[in-house]
Amino acid sequence: MSIIYHYSDLNGFTNIIKNKKLWLSATNNLNDYREVNWFVDKVYNRLKELVNEKNQKLLNKFWQLKSINSPMPYVCSFSKNGDLLSQWRAYADDGYGIAIGFNREFFDFKVDIPSPNALSKYSIGMSDVIYDVDAQEKEIENILSLILSSLKDQDNEDNYLISAVTVLNKLSYICKNDAFSEEDEVRIVHTPLITGDKEGLTYFMGNISDMQHRVSGQTLTSYFELDFSETKDVSPISEIILGPKCKVSQYDMDTFLSMNGFGKVKYKFSTASYR
Repeated sequence: MSIIYHYSDLNGFTNIIKNKKLWLSATNNLNDYREVNWFVDKVYNRLKELVNEKNQKLLNKFWQLKSINSPMPYVCSFSKNGDLLSQWRAYADDGYGIAIGFNREFFDFKVDIPSPNALSKYSIGMSDVIYDVDAQEKEIENILSLILSSLKDQDNEDNYLISAVTVLNKLSYICKNDAFSEEDEVRIVHTPLITGDKEGLTYFMGNISDMQHRVSGQTLTSYFELDFSETKDVSPISEIILGPKCKVSQYDMDTFLSMNGFGKVKYKFSTASYR
């Protein structure tokens, strides 16, 4: 059974365990300010190399479609590594926090990378993050092939371009700069249909919960809640790793987990030498 780890400070950890919910946050306020746009920029730069008089109109149309079809993805991040010093520093209160080991099989989503859908079971999925440059370049060439195929089949031009936009959007949710590869990240991605009207009202379809907002640092960020309280054959949590500076005692951890329905969760201390 594979385990993926969600790093958190103690307040976040206690809320997750008590409420049995994870927060999927809008990507525009994640730590990496170039989230999503990073891969889109790579595709844009590749297309600039290919543009000529024959395909310029087509490529312009593609980017116009992309500009009006850029939904906001909501993500929750995990790592395959439950004892990574950089993660303790960045996401777990400088080592005073917790890494929660979730059973990946518990999240039996219908899709890997979702796109906006009116049904919630198709608007949420889980995927490993792609860091490998060669793998990313291969995906970019597939997108280019979709776009340029319409030159040979102009009757289906819109279908090719919309398909290319959809693929680009989905890959942008899970492709990252290889400088972050140490994180070995896995993502739950949620893409509900979010629309607005002339009166400024917002409407949702395919959302897994009501949209919530919280203050994060000096900004306001939106999020959705993923409930993992459902009883299944596999438990959602298999182990807890205490950060290298974490001061929670075994007694308090055991009683806290037991009182919240997680009596059989294993836990251990980080091996990182960080004080």
